[in-house]
Amino acid sequence: MSASSRHQPPSTGQDKSHAPSQSVRQALMTIGDELRARSPWLVKYQNFIGSIIMFFAVSMMALCGYAYGQGWLNALPTILIIAVATSLIHELEHDLIHYLYFRKHPIPHNLMLLICWLTRPGTVNPWIRRRLHLLHHKVSGSHEDVEERGITNGIPWSPLRLLMIADGTLAILGRAKEAYKAKRLHLLLIRGFVAYFPIGIAYYITWYTYLLFHISHAVAPFWAANLWPSHLVEVMPVINFIAVVFMWPFFIRSFCLNFISSNMHYYGDVENNNIIQQTQVWTTWWLAPLHLFCFNFAGTHAIHHFVVRDPFYIRQWIARQSYPVMRKSGVRFNDFSTFKRANRFNDTQRNEPEHI
Repeated sequence: MSASSRHQPPSTGQDKSHAPSQSVRQALMTIGDELRARSPWLVKYQNFIGSIIMFFAVSMMALCGYAYGQGWLNALPTILIIAVATSLIHELEHDLIHYLYFRKHPIPHNLMLLICWLTRPGTVNPWIRRRLHLLHHKVSGSHEDVEERGITNGIPWSPLRLLMIADGTLAILGRAKEAYKAKRLHLLLIRGFVAYFPIGIAYYITWYTYLLFHISHAVAPFWAANLWPSHLVEVMPVINFIAVVFMWPFFIRSFCLNFISSNMHYYGDVENNNIIQQTQVWTTWWLAPLHLFCFNFAGTHAIHHFVVRDPFYIRQWIARQSYPVMRKSGVRFNDFSTFKRANRFNDTQRNEPEHI
């Protein structure tokens, strides 16, 4: 059995893609196979590596949370460090969705998915996200790509799109008008509720309570003092702690990831199964602050569209070696004109679909 077949996860529907995409895919798989041949421990200990990264990221969160609670660490560094830690956890969840860790061992596999959800409480249920993400690989760039449309891909740029990128609830509400016109508003709201229930629902209730409480006290302190019930005021120190350790890190990391992902994917005029047209690669230096909180997502995610078998750290490892192959085959790099084209691959007019 070859190295490529031994590590290939369940099909995501890309096997029928056209020849140029398959050529790039094979070249990138060869690069990965050469790395595995030089470092066979990457294969032998893949489950262990994923577990260690998870342990490290969760430990970083716990230590920062404890240090902040004891007054040894200020809020800002606590938030930023935890945001970086959860960017690792996001990458682990993405790998788990493709069954790259403990594929034949459901208990540790699902336990890791649960930890991914608990440490990033504003995310979609990862078992539901698995369905959406595997569909994304099959129909990337089309109206059926629910995952990317959920983070605003294909919507013309406006302040509303920026708000939708920043907040999952606003992303749903931002599509309410189109859903109402299509008589599918009830489906949009039900699906959104189910996708976030129960952890995400609890997160957003707590998040909005926290924001409204502090905004009201900043804008009208005398009025706000009589607005909030006494039992809520008593638990606000706990909510403030949760905000620093969970909510603000999630907000920062999620915004960076959604901003990058929703703009590096093309949408609306992508040829079926043409992986070359599905994504671009961002390598420019000024994106480093965003990449810090989403683990260089735009620098490596295009590799993942061609080869889903590689864990995130291998994609990082082979990125520079993969770029010349991708450039030569027509994968675009730093195509920021897409901001003016609502994520279209070509600069042509088309009718906007309903984003519901």
